[in-house]
Amino acid sequence: MASGKVSVQEAAKLSEEGKYTYLDVRTEKEFAASHPKGASNIQWAFAGDSGFTPNPDFVSEAAGYTQLKDVEGGFGAWTAAGLPTES
Repeated sequence: MASGKVSVQEAAKLSEEGKYTYLDVRTEKEFAASHPKGASNIQWAFAGDSGFTPNPDFVSEAAGYTQLKDVEGGFGAWTAAGLPTES
């Protein structure tokens, strides 16, 4: 599985070209409120009374995704750049 970092502009370009899907790992509630256009959601951790607990199924749920890239700045940088979102 190839990995690396990409800017939000590069992530948007790859997504628009259909080469990558933005995999949003925020909570379902955060994802439902707003996310990059066309993104998929696999929650990395669950929020509880004592903080976040890792999602034990994350690795198996994400297994179909290859060549993962880390978007520098995440969703905050995406929205700051004015890139398209949906809810």
